[in-house]
Amino acid sequence: MNKLLQVLKNISSRYLPTIILSLILVAGIAYAWSEPSVAPPNGNVPAPLNVSNIGQTKAGGLKLNTGGAVDGLNVANGNVLIGDLTSCSSIGTDSNGKLSCGTGGVTGYERKTFTKYDTNVNVTCSSGKRALGGGCKTNGKVVAETYLEDDEVTWHCHSDDEDNMTAYVICAWAD
Repeated sequence: MNKLLQVLKNISSRYLPTIILSLILVAGIAYAWSEPSVAPPNGNVPAPLNVSNIGQTKAGGLKLNTGGAVDGLNVANGNVLIGDLTSCSSIGTDSNGKLSCGTGGVTGYERKTFTKYDTNVNVTCSSGKRALGGGCKTNGKVVAETYLEDDEVTWHCHSDDEDNMTAYVICAWAD
């Protein structure tokens, strides 16, 4: 019996502090954990861009090919849309190294702006360039109309109320 008590005393003096510390650690972790406040998938962080067949949007900018892959962006099916005006079935470079959208090429991009206190503001591309897109900005008034004029070089902005309005157009040389 004395030998049994001696063995138990040795075991308890060696392992009891480790057992007590382990129990305190487990209890602390269990106490610190809390269940989600809402059932899944609500309350989750936004889903990353993924491989699903459902269209996805991203509010911020998107930087591609930071690892230096040979093909930085490959769109296997469908058109590539840039803004609201340009739709290309394929984008590449032509024999002169110009960005190619279909059979023509686009180079020499520029962004032009014009600001004026008025209800109508237009901004026009430099000679020989065509507008790819544009927009309008005011100091708080609602822009009623914004569109590319029939000449394909002038962006038009209209507001029902006079305001300090800026029209901008993105232009490029186009074949």
